[in-house]
Amino acid sequence: MPTTSGLLPPPEFLSTPGQPPRPWKQWYRQFQNYVVAAAFDFPAERKRAILLQSGC
Repeated sequence: MPTTSGLLPPPEFLSTPGQPPRPWKQWYRQFQNYVVAAAFDFPAERKRAILLQSGC
């Protein structure tokens, strides 16, 4: 579902138990790009909370 920025967030890192669909470093880089592209200018603590909420 698109956010107010119009961008789709990356898929959950591990939506079901087992092997992740993509390596952590690749997923995390995609997440970081999403945060920058969406112009989220949040404190580090809030960015961490968004990351944790993303299915990690």
